[in-house]
Amino acid sequence: MSVIFDRQNCTGCRACEQKCSKNAIQMQSDAEGFLYPNINASLCNQCGLCEKICPIYRDDLQSDVLEVFAAKSLNMEQMLRSASGGIFAVLAENVLEQNGIVFGCAYDENFVPKHIGIENSGELHRLQGSKYVQSDTLNTYTQAKEFLEQNRKVLYSGTPCQIAGLKAFLGKDCENLITVDLICHGVPSPGLFAKYIEWLGKKMGGKIIEYNPRSKEKNGWKFDFKIKIKTKAKTKYQNGYLDPYIRRFLGDETLRECCYSCKYACGKRTGDITIADYWGIQQAHPDFFSSNGVSAVLVNTHKGKNLFENIKNKAECIQSSFENVAKNQMMLNRLAERPVVRDYVYNNINESFFKISLLMKLKYFISEKKIKTIIPEKIKRKIKVIIRK
Repeated sequence: MSVIFDRQNCTGCRACEQKCSKNAIQMQSDAEGFLYPNINASLCNQCGLCEKICPIYRDDLQSDVLEVFAAKSLNMEQMLRSASGGIFAVLAENVLEQNGIVFGCAYDENFVPKHIGIENSGELHRLQGSKYVQSDTLNTYTQAKEFLEQNRKVLYSGTPCQIAGLKAFLGKDCENLITVDLICHGVPSPGLFAKYIEWLGKKMGGKIIEYNPRSKEKNGWKFDFKIKIKTKAKTKYQNGYLDPYIRRFLGDETLRECCYSCKYACGKRTGDITIADYWGIQQAHPDFFSSNGVSAVLVNTHKGKNLFENIKNKAECIQSSFENVAKNQMMLNRLAERPVVRDYVYNNINESFFKISLLMKLKYFISEKKIKTIIPEKIKRKIKVIIRK
């Protein structure tokens, strides 16, 4: 069976659609809200190009990691807007300063995640931060190609499969192209996310005007993170592990089918540079920890190395190792496990789907690690004094 008809492998990158000269392929949402290619048989001339450029068939789109760093932007505003250490923003600004284009995921006015291109730093904030939902690449591969043909620099960021799709679509290495991939946990569907935002609006009593799944405003940069949800009337900060959408995402319950057999969940990377949260920095490099965030940066190609060298004057960096990053970024060395609940989870999306059960809450709070996070510092100090006596 062709990959473009195979739900188990298709990533929805749109490379086949954008490459088809007959416009015989259109991406359509399935019942779960994921995009898959649909072929118009009356337009298709059986040329086979869609299969030839499909990244799933390609084994030449990934690189070994050359160097690993822990890094933090020197721009505090950048760091606070970012999910981790703000390094993507530093890389992007470098390209924008050279009259380049930066592509990445942004919410539209209805919180639909889409890839867009920006040409000035004033729009950079739209591409910052984690989204935790699959972004639609739209026609950005074609746009990137057009800018490259104009001899302009292009930075394209996305999940590893989106970067692989772009590289397969272009068919050659382009000197002015820099790719930045993420250490991806997998992706839920935009359809599910839309229902979640609608549910949040009902719960908050008004239309959601701001949503940040990794806000640093109340809790700083921590594995035990806060979600910021805002309407015109009020703002709420919610524990990420007690949010139904995030919890099911972290439990691998809502991922796209291909995520459970992802060929990119490994040390070989599709981007020139890979960025992620540097979880475990306290153990690997305790003196480098910052409550504002630290990025793990994997430099995978010589192009990536040159760009990273160019931004070191705008970031604080120290050398690290792949092993240290991989200890707490499990998707560098394992696949997401497909839980049994995935068989029916998308068939039962209703009000009850977005509620956390009492049992789930108890499991969270009885965890020793979580209990420590909710005990006030004054009480912690008193307990320590009693223990010492």
